[in-house]
Amino acid sequence: MRLTALLLLALTSTIGIVDGSAGASRLVNDTYHHDQRSTPKLQFAPRWNAPSGISGEELARLYLSEQAADYGLPAALGNLELIEVQESLLGTHYRFQQRLNGYDVEAAQVVVSISRQDGSVYRVYNQTYPVKGDVVAPTAVLGSETLLDFAWNALHAHGALLDEPRLRVLYVPVGDRFQLQSIVELSLEAPYGTWSVRLDAEHGTVISIEDLRILRVPESRSVAERLSEATGPVANRAVAFADWRAREAGGGDHLPRILANGTGVVFDPDPRTTLGSETLQDTSPGSAFAGSYFTRGLLDIAFNGTNYSLTGPWCNIINWDPPATAPSTTTTGNWTATRGNNAFNDALCYFHIDQNQRYMQSLGFAGATGIQDLSIGIDTDGVNGSDNSYFVPSSNRIAYGHGCVDDSEDADVVLHEYGHAIHYGINSSWGGGTAVRSARASATTGRVRTATRPRTAPLSTRSGSSVGTDTACRPPAGAAAS
Repeated sequence: MRLTALLLLALTSTIGIVDGSAGASRLVNDTYHHDQRSTPKLQFAPRWNAPSGISGEELARLYLSEQAADYGLPAALGNLELIEVQESLLGTHYRFQQRLNGYDVEAAQVVVSISRQDGSVYRVYNQTYPVKGDVVAPTAVLGSETLLDFAWNALHAHGALLDEPRLRVLYVPVGDRFQLQSIVELSLEAPYGTWSVRLDAEHGTVISIEDLRILRVPESRSVAERLSEATGPVANRAVAFADWRAREAGGGDHLPRILANGTGVVFDPDPRTTLGSETLQDTSPGSAFAGSYFTRGLLDIAFNGTNYSLTGPWCNIINWDPPATAPSTTTTGNWTATRGNNAFNDALCYFHIDQNQRYMQSLGFAGATGIQDLSIGIDTDGVNGSDNSYFVPSSNRIAYGHGCVDDSEDADVVLHEYGHAIHYGINSSWGGGTAVRSARASATTGRVRTATRPRTAPLSTRSGSSVGTDTACRPPAGAAAS
């Protein structure tokens, strides 16, 4: 499936694909920015004579200091702050955030990669911005409650809050200057979406609104069209926030849990492959699927003394996206449901995500070098019931929709969405792909091996399924898969 390609990406995008040793031939060329910048963007095996006896962060800082003029940075590096140290199989990666007047510059980071083999700087990924002249500090910035109110009203919010609200204030490059903006992220039931509202941080003027979800099938309607569908009054924000906090506090049984192993009936990989049938359809009778089920182990699930739940070290089945479908539990640790019962979807998602994470770890991506080595939140019946699925970088959650073949009973789609999470676990500032760029401002997934400060500020492809297709199951004509 897609996992092989993702593991190749892990080896190339995090590690680099050139031999950094002296005299090695270049397999790829350095790249440069072509916007308001002309500085280096991605450099492989940069030519630099490092002094002996220096390693780690000290070496990364010395390299940047001596090459500062090439990047348009001050030699003292006073506007860079180390925010993350991440390990990979071939190196250690030091991620620095550019700051101005105490605020982050959006997506302005530089990553210096140091080889495990010989301690050399073998790759530099630079997204910082040269600063021409002084950037005048703001005289006043609106308070968080005011900014939240502005964003709430701009969305005409009238449905429940689905996830933790987030607010950041940062500088955004606009041409050759920098504008201080506030970015408010609100996941709402209505208007439905994970919304990013950009505001002028000093005056509250709305700059832009976008949906941060990385959708399998992109929205056909514009943001303006979706927001214009709102009718009735705007909901009370304070009440909506209080309701969300109450739901969060009341969720779960709050009983001590131990790890246990169970079993689940799943497709592995899918019915058409297992049965060798291209005629199997979503509407085929249940008996047609009889030979396609397998019982697989569900490892390290949670047991509270009474019930087993699909909460494990790498996957956590939860309900957070509408419709409200509670995660399944059993008293035996065995999930025996088949398709048509969402407990089957729960077991299938848990099995495939857990299995593939363990496979990556068997290849060496574990512990300090792990990729997405944390329990990702999975809603197997979400997306308002529509035939779509999406990943949200900021909360590290995936929602799978139903409609025709349920996305959460199709292992190919399950792993497609998990692939987005893997991408962000590899490089949380990655900006590849149209849909992915829309979420660049709030990418925070992947385990932070050493983080010196938080990077967010929380306030509290298929044209048909591997299960079976019909015309109604296909994405709209011309739609591109994310």
